[in-house]
Amino acid sequence: MLDLFRGRASAGAPPTQSAGPSNEPMLIKSGFEVGPDMSIAEFCTSFKLQPSVLQKLVDNAYDFAWNLRFVTLANLNDMGFKLGERAALLDAIEKWSVPSAM
Repeated sequence: MLDLFRGRASAGAPPTQSAGPSNEPMLIKSGFEVGPDMSIAEFCTSFKLQPSVLQKLVDNAYDFAWNLRFVTLANLNDMGFKLGERAALLDAIEKWSVPSAM
């Protein structure tokens, strides 16, 4: 009887998951999805990113490109990205990501 007042989620409802705080800009723009998965080293090589970008991603345990879908723009600051590194990574993400099918 007490369970009626506890506000439990229904058994069939999937749990919601958020990659970051609401309204926080993500690396992948709204309306786009991740591109093909590859190692983070291959991603950086494919998009001609600086070795320092690869090192920052590896130092923060990003091992595959698909993991980048959870990175916020604020995370780049936390990882110590310089302005040029940030611009280069955003350019690579824009080229790598694909428009969402609606």
